[in-house]
Formats: sequence, C-alpha cells, structure tokens
Amino acid sequence: MLAAHADDAEQIKSLRHWTRVHRPSIYPLAIHALGALADPSIGERDLCKIEVRTRLDETKIERKYEIVSATVCSIDSMGPLAPQIHARYTAEHERANAPPHGTFLLAVHAEGSQSINLVPMGFELGGQLFPGFSPEKAIASINAGYIMPL
Repeated sequence: MLAAHADDAEQIKSLRHWTRVHRPSIYPLAIHALGALADPSIGERDLCKIEVRTRLDETKIERKYEIVSATVCSIDSMGPLAPQIHARYTAEHERANAPPHGTFLLAVHAEGSQSINLVPMGFELGGQLFPGFSPEKAIASINAGYIMPL
C-alpha cells in the first residue's frame, strides 16, 4: 500500500477493503491481462493496474468502486514509486519460494487519489484459468458488486 498524502488514509483503507472482498474475482482478470501463465517472469517487469472510480453514494463496500480500466504497465512507468514497487516485488517473489510459483503485483488506484493499493498475487506455474473465462464478464460482475467465493 502506497499513500502519497496523509489525506488519502481513508481512501487507501477503503481500497484495501474493496480489493480484499473482490480479490477472488480480480485474480483471474489480472492473470489474463498480464499473460502471466504464458510468461511467468512478467512480474519482474510489469504489473496489472486497475483504475477504479468511487461511487460516492454507495455504502456497501463491494459496490464502493467501479472498475474503469484494467491495464498492464511497466513497473518503471510508475515514476518515483518504481523503486519501492521493485523492492516489494522482490520480497514477495522470494517469500513465494518461486519456482514452481510465479508472482506479480496488482496496483489498484482510485481516480483523483494519490494512493495505490499494491497487492501481491501468486500463481502456480503451468496453471490454467477457468474454462471460458471472459475479462468483460469478470469486470461486469465486480462492478455489479457480486463476490466470488474463495
């Protein structure tokens, strides 16, 4: 979790909670976006960045944010945060005892905020996504507030 300003403390707390609730749904979306199963070393260079928009009138955490985009970006493109992100990746990768596991970072960023919730994610090398996985359906499901069970 990286917060550029103390004012973002509530925002990052809310982002962390939303991410924790939707992590099972976000996981295959991030794996798919990165192509991590085809290139297990992708996490060394890139991360999956999910941009969300705050729903100001929403009280339920599962609907507090709406995904605007899910993109892959270079860790180095994260500007002054890049060294911290590289260090976090290295620590998480070593903790995962890779191989036979791969690691990558998910960055969740709310529009208009300086805070980024960095979430480590691991995957088994040689694993597969769910048959018939659709990124569009995954985003629609998350935006509707549906929670995938663990």
